[in-house]
Amino acid sequence: MESDGPNIHESDFYIRFGEASHMNIEEIRGRSRVILAIDEEEPRKYWNVLDAVGSSVKAVKLGWMAILSLGSDGVKSLINGHDDKYFIMDAKMADVNFINEKIARRMAGLGFDGIIMHGFIGPSNAPPSVMDVFVLISMTQGPTLYDASLERAMDYTKAIDRRGIVVPGNKPDIIRKAREQFPSDVIISPGIGAQGGSIGCAVKHGADFGIVGRSIYESSDPVESLKRLEREAAESQC
Repeated sequence: MESDGPNIHESDFYIRFGEASHMNIEEIRGRSRVILAIDEEEPRKYWNVLDAVGSSVKAVKLGWMAILSLGSDGVKSLINGHDDKYFIMDAKMADVNFINEKIARRMAGLGFDGIIMHGFIGPSNAPPSVMDVFVLISMTQGPTLYDASLERAMDYTKAIDRRGIVVPGNKPDIIRKAREQFPSDVIISPGIGAQGGSIGCAVKHGADFGIVGRSIYESSDPVESLKRLEREAAESQC
């Protein structure tokens, strides 16, 4: 039997009934330089890490491992339980536009404030502006196609409605080039610590944030490790 109720499109559900965003990246910019990345298989570790760092961390990046480990309800609970932070979903979206739209709306409904997409798919496949979009223009490890077509990736990115870009923290020369091309964008840089990047060097070359995971949550003193990284970022030295 057909329902007489309102016809709510699936893609609208997560925006209309999802949790509201709790933080704006511009509120954090300049106050903190570290985005905590957590990619663990054991669900409890996500809570343990965030409880350990407390309010010292202003922004958090989660990836598909979080969805696989916690499930969508678990991720939503984690985000709602730490509503003083800005959450980025590292989806690395690289599909066609209607799939990317579904992913973005679903992640917004879980409480994420921002989402990462690949730049090579171009503006026609970018998701709608239901949350902050960060466009990846180069990878921390390679070689990849980005290495041979950085200028093209940046050209594509300029045509995408975005909040910022993702540039490797272990490739400071690319950060410098990106900052020249994107003077107002929020630049977030992974590859700090375990992958060889220096947060001070990344900031010196134009990054707003360094994305750091294992160097913090595998530390015997996560808060002190975080403070050390913030000091290094403030010094902005290579």
